[in-house]
Amino acid sequence: MRLSAIIRLAMTIFVVSSLFLGARAAHATAPLGSYDGLPILEVTVTGGGGDVRGLIDLDRGYVFHTRDLTQVVKRLYAIGRFSDIQVLVTLVDRAVSLRFEVTPQRMLRELHTRGDSDKDVVADLKNAVLPGEPVNEATLAQIKKRCERAWALVGYDAARCEVSSEPDGDDVDVSVSMTRGPATMVTHIEFTGHVRAPERELVQ
Repeated sequence: MRLSAIIRLAMTIFVVSSLFLGARAAHATAPLGSYDGLPILEVTVTGGGGDVRGLIDLDRGYVFHTRDLTQVVKRLYAIGRFSDIQVLVTLVDRAVSLRFEVTPQRMLRELHTRGDSDKDVVADLKNAVLPGEPVNEATLAQIKKRCERAWALVGYDAARCEVSSEPDGDDVDVSVSMTRGPATMVTHIEFTGHVRAPERELVQ
């Protein structure tokens, strides 16, 4: 009899209640906790490099407990080297087989800009994420938001920035395509309240 359960955590989730826990078979399901107390048959790892296995303190013959597996996954995320971790838990003849599938966290190699340019905007983007820092979908979204805000600060509220990434091994290059659009123009200024100085002087 083989039953499988998949554990998956997002990169920033470190609480047990955020685990997606489920088991499935052709005609049966079982909660992952029902495997607690069974011996571990094997532990295998795919992805992430050859040293990942040494970071997992579970092994053949150990007694399986969901809390121990949860702690292992949390510890792997805390290292900061992995963007995604999935664990396939399979019940085989009253023993548990664990297969860890890890995705390395890619680091920024270089950030490129193209299209319209402004020295202040480019300088701000270069500080958004530095070479050697991790890059993920949230990072790309933050770069886009920061780019458009930087353009607004220099007078281009309609500027648009498109951010893309190009993986290369464990590293990634990020490209930011910038379209500044029309400059924001002031067409009318109005003063209210008690104004002592002439409006012409205030506008100047």
